[in-house]
Amino acid sequence: MEKDQLEILNVSININQSLDVVWDTWNDENQMKYWMFTSPDYEIKNAHNHLSIGGGYAYRMVAKSGGVDFDYGGTYTAIELNKFIAFTMTDGRKAEIVFSVIEDVVHIEMQFEAVEEQDADVQLNGWQALLNNFKNHVESV
Repeated sequence: MEKDQLEILNVSININQSLDVVWDTWNDENQMKYWMFTSPDYEIKNAHNHLSIGGGYAYRMVAKSGGVDFDYGGTYTAIELNKFIAFTMTDGRKAEIVFSVIEDVVHIEMQFEAVEEQDADVQLNGWQALLNNFKNHVESV
């Protein structure tokens, strides 16, 4: 499959919090350690986020038991304050995040290009876990 033909996957969540708090928490590198992981068996180290077109993000997901770690990062390609973020991950895949308010609830929808070598359900579950962790964190702020 060619790079421009990667499968597109979607995950979403509704959050009971103001849009300003959701946006600020999502983009605060100091908050990432509280939610940016796929399982409670992992933690985030060295999170950096510079939200600007051409700026980027980077963080390391580390297994609490030791031995396994992953570096993630990307470059922002489009931003609309409180509404939209697009980025390209370091492996070249693209993703978009849309923030909207529907009946006083913030709706986040993420669309991302799938990794060819990994089952789509595994990827969906991982990205959905991030959103679930974010919801739990931001609703407690």
